[in-house]
Amino acid sequence: HLDVASLLLGFASAHSCRPRDGSGEVSREDQQLADEGALAQFHRALDIRSRALGEEHPDVGRVHIAISEYWVQRVDMDKALGPAEKGKDILEKALGLDHVEVGCACALLANVLAWERENYRRTTSELKRARRIFRVSENGNLLELARATGTLG
Repeated sequence: HLDVASLLLGFASAHSCRPRDGSGEVSREDQQLADEGALAQFHRALDIRSRALGEEHPDVGRVHIAISEYWVQRVDMDKALGPAEKGKDILEKALGLDHVEVGCACALLANVLAWERENYRRTTSELKRARRIFRVSENGNLLELARATGTLG
């Protein structure tokens, strides 16, 4: 059910690892357990949405983006790359090449790629594309831009 998928996404996004002993430091084992729990919820939400909506639906792309953002927060760009690319590809097909959410996905992908120096050209390309999309969206629909960038509910 899609409502369950939304709840799972919320839980997964909010999933944080808190130290058991109150020391302020998280053990590697605790962090691994937290990551496994969050990822299980992300993948369950992805499975529900994929089955209900189809693999190419924008909500499925958004789950891939959320998974990538999870790994970016943990500074694990190797794990963030695949979901960022997949999410961007789905959003491009579903929403069009110039949609503001595609711009956000391009910016995310550029951030992930920037961690590896050999990806300079691709990073620059994604950033330029995001900038162009945002410029078009800014002129055309500020409300859409605010929603897509999370500055408006």
